[in-house]
Amino acid sequence: MTYQLTIKYPKLEERIDEKDSVTNKKETMTEIPKEEILELYQEFTRAGYAVKVDFKTENAFDEFDVFQTAHILETNGIDYKATLKFLDKTNKGSYDTIATIAGIIERYGFDYTVSSKLPINEKSEINFDKEDTWFGPSAQYTLTPSIRVKSASEFKSLAEELSQHASVTGIIKTKQTDDQILYLCLDHYPAGTEIILTLKLA
Repeated sequence: MTYQLTIKYPKLEERIDEKDSVTNKKETMTEIPKEEILELYQEFTRAGYAVKVDFKTENAFDEFDVFQTAHILETNGIDYKATLKFLDKTNKGSYDTIATIAGIIERYGFDYTVSSKLPINEKSEINFDKEDTWFGPSAQYTLTPSIRVKSASEFKSLAEELSQHASVTGIIKTKQTDDQILYLCLDHYPAGTEIILTLKLA
């Protein structure tokens, strides 16, 4: 099984021609086997870096089961945080669409924020002085959930219901990362997942 690997190096601060300059270096590789990722992680930690590990599953959404991965972590006594995330901009839409999603989230007792984009021009039916026009077809609403929990099972039923109206997934972040935790995670994330190693000087 192979993954996409992104390495973000520490910022390099230089002074060039009497001006301060900050360089961000990033390296991306594809089809990297888990053994090689683990070796690189170990090399960076031995070199004195603090290494933050993130997993992005957008490219492997159909194959990623956030709840199974969470169960594996819990079975092994690994603490983590799980965040509900919408995919493919399915948290954006008309007032009626977003009102439906908002109603579902409210029933499960979670918080969210809704923002609106009201285009006002000759083709739009929106008149900013008339509030009842803010809900027409030209208006676009965006819902941002505030759902971050200690166990993904806390939003499993919500995710199942939301999936009838939008594309949703979960993001898992372990509180700590070491060789064993990284190896365990790599065993349960599907091929095509992007692994991000962010290096900081310890």
